[in-house]
Amino acid sequence: MLPHASEQTISEIENRVDKISNYSNMLQDKTPSEALNEIFNGLPVDFIEEVTPKYKCSCSKERLKSVIVSMGQKEIEDIIKKDGKAEIICKFCNKKYNFNKEELLSLLKKATSEENKLES
Repeated sequence: MLPHASEQTISEIENRVDKISNYSNMLQDKTPSEALNEIFNGLPVDFIEEVTPKYKCSCSKERLKSVIVSMGQKEIEDIIKKDGKAEIICKFCNKKYNFNKEELLSLLKKATSEENKLES
């Protein structure tokens, strides 16, 4: 709990937990300081710094290569036979990543190697 917080302050904050859980929704039409003032209305609030929240997805083609490898040899072989290529769309930022047949063959070798290591 907050250092030096009184029992009354702690109790007030606990009673406002439902508003705190909706904080991200509040940010759709309020600044962070406006949202916090609404949540902590009547309680003393000191703002140290206000920053604008930003969403940044950490997806990359390199990360998705490991996803393909983790699918396993048989699944990658099926993709190569059926389509000869693969497209993966990140569910967080909707960025599309395309893998051609050569890339899939390289990932297939890696998946095969990893599966052989596990069997040993």
